[in-house]
Amino acid sequence: MDMQKTNAFCSIGTVNYLAQASVLDDSLKRAGHTEPHYTLVADYSRSEYEAKFASQISPANNILVFLSDLEIPHVMDMVERYNAFEFTNALKPFFMKWLLRNHPEIEMLVYLDTDIMVYGRFDDLFTFFKSKEDASVVLTPHLYDFETYKAQKYDPYFFEKVYMEYGPYNGGFYVVKNDTLALQFLDWHATQLFTYGYDAKDQAMFVDQKILDFAVMLFSFIIIYRNNTYNLAHWNFRPGLVRKYDDTIFVGKSPLVFFHFSKYNAVPAEAYAPYVLGPEDLKIFYEMVDDYKSRLKARGHLTIKNIPYGFVHDYKLSKKDFVIETQFTSTPFARLYRGLKLLTTSPKEFSKRIYKKLHHRLIRLKIRLGL
Repeated sequence: MDMQKTNAFCSIGTVNYLAQASVLDDSLKRAGHTEPHYTLVADYSRSEYEAKFASQISPANNILVFLSDLEIPHVMDMVERYNAFEFTNALKPFFMKWLLRNHPEIEMLVYLDTDIMVYGRFDDLFTFFKSKEDASVVLTPHLYDFETYKAQKYDPYFFEKVYMEYGPYNGGFYVVKNDTLALQFLDWHATQLFTYGYDAKDQAMFVDQKILDFAVMLFSFIIIYRNNTYNLAHWNFRPGLVRKYDDTIFVGKSPLVFFHFSKYNAVPAEAYAPYVLGPEDLKIFYEMVDDYKSRLKARGHLTIKNIPYGFVHDYKLSKKDFVIETQFTSTPFARLYRGLKLLTTSPKEFSKRIYKKLHHRLIRLKIRLGL
């Protein structure tokens, strides 16, 4: 009997991002996608999740997979070295490999960041990708065209500086076929991210994303999909591009497929969008953000977001400390403040974190020296 082939979607998050994962899954279903959506929970075991959190989280239709299911060799070494942001991004190729190998019925697998909401179907992409017999991986650029590049409001070299640091391809959206070439890419990507998945732009690293620059050079079967209805976000939301007609959002002449709500809470949009947006642009943008927030709230985000990261125990910032940390997160003052606060509240956790920081620094030094 022939196996029934299907496409599939996947996403990754810590438990405190499961409201976003549920909103993503809800949006896939609203758009008419009946394909399975797998979500990897990165920081708690299945038994811990069921005992502590399952009752707090309104279940969507996404299929939960847990870190232990993947059986990644030496995964705790990654946990010790990476923070939550680095770790969840580093898990992408491991999770995608696991899905392709354990679900041979999957024909094409789409990875989506949890902070994405889908507005339309992926049919154009699936048709395009299937027609490219010599292609096994699809990536998308942050900028799709010269008009978007020209529209930025800063200095003429602004985008060059940004994407030399962060990479020209967005890691929030990958598509792979279930074939040997895609697995070759994922094996290589997983090997690199096991060690080089830091958010360390001074070391030419930015989680999984910066490594994609090199992947495009190495693997001829990676193709770039230039369709600005996919992966619309603040970084390519140029003036006049997006309009709304009869409750449908259009990008140019085509309906929007999905929006990437990266930094969605950093309003006003004028503060971080690299464009001078007009009144109509801002009206549509804020309507989208408000709708996304209301859907998150309905999925229990205000409670779920306070669940601590599963690999950090015994210490939690108060609201006042959190405000100070987020305002001065990259400054020596913030590091000193957090260290002293932790020392006075939990000496044991302080010593563990000092060891982890020193180990982290040693790894970075070894990378710099080529050891």
